[in-house]
Amino acid sequence: MITQSVTPNSEIEIKKDPKLMSLIGVGLIFVAMILFVFFVRPFHQAVAKVKEETILKTQELTALKTKVADFENAKTKLGVNSELQKLEMLRSIPIGVSQDKAIEDIVQLAKDHNIELSSIGFSKGITSKSKIGILQVSAGFDGTYEDLTEFLKALEQNKRMFRVNSISVQLMNTDTVGLKRAVFSLSMDTFYQE
Repeated sequence: MITQSVTPNSEIEIKKDPKLMSLIGVGLIFVAMILFVFFVRPFHQAVAKVKEETILKTQELTALKTKVADFENAKTKLGVNSELQKLEMLRSIPIGVSQDKAIEDIVQLAKDHNIELSSIGFSKGITSKSKIGILQVSAGFDGTYEDLTEFLKALEQNKRMFRVNSISVQLMNTDTVGLKRAVFSLSMDTFYQE
């Protein structure tokens, strides 16, 4: 307890009670513990949660970087890594279906390689690429096996992009010069920009 005494000189003297001081000290420690429990500890838990989230995000970032590197490798393997190559690829895909131009290309390639075009058919295919359509072509030819291989090589080098899906070959009797004749059917796709 604090007491006050007055002296004749009008000085006020304050006496301190040691029990009261110990109670104030214990009270302050108790208040500090309450502040720690209610304010500092939840903050520590929030920091631990943020650390966990940071570790997870770092792992996700590493996985995404790996995927990007894989895509870059695939892009390099496919040879479509320069704008010039992309432009050349687009030039090999005409705008619009243009079946007549596809027929002209196939007929000209057949003539150039001594192959007789016996039948040709078209249908539109389905593609997952936006703004790119597929024209499915089925064609029947007569010629020699060597002519077929030369025709396929020329088809690969044609300005218009063709993708051969299947080849069916039926060998026939030899002709008058002793060469084996063949009847073959090709199922192929050509592409167009919509």
